[in-house]
Amino acid sequence: MRIAVLVIGAPLAVLIFLQGCTASALEQSIDREDAVGGWGVIIGFTFLVASGLAISFPLASAIVFGLSAIVAFLVAAGTSYNDMAIWGIVGVILALMALVGWRGKKREDARKATERATMHQAMAVIAGTPQPGSAHLAMTSEQLVGNIGGRDGVDILRRSR
Repeated sequence: MRIAVLVIGAPLAVLIFLQGCTASALEQSIDREDAVGGWGVIIGFTFLVASGLAISFPLASAIVFGLSAIVAFLVAAGTSYNDMAIWGIVGVILALMALVGWRGKKREDARKATERATMHQAMAVIAGTPQPGSAHLAMTSEQLVGNIGGRDGVDILRRSR
């Protein structure tokens, strides 16, 4: 989901940025006093930052997308730049996608940490070096190696914790 946020968010950020630049340039050429095109540039920049954060820091990405959406809704409600309401909805959707990605990253990180700990414990048993506070001091390397071929090797490591 994090990759999807990046792939969807970055091109939209460029589109919002270009729309804001165009609106700002047109506003200056006709001397409009309620110049709101700059908001498109700001929202486009924040979408780009949030998209960049999506892979490594999905929670931060969700927060930035959420804040961008709030600003976009406020701009749409208070000015003639009605397209900002659409970008606000897109920001909410991308924020929700980033939150789902954050949950997935937390699960993935926990699974990797468990695998690393299990591998460290198995390597210590095979090498014959006990780890402090470890419950498998009584397990020999023959017990571990003899059961590696099947599911029993994993069960021994789980039971010995």
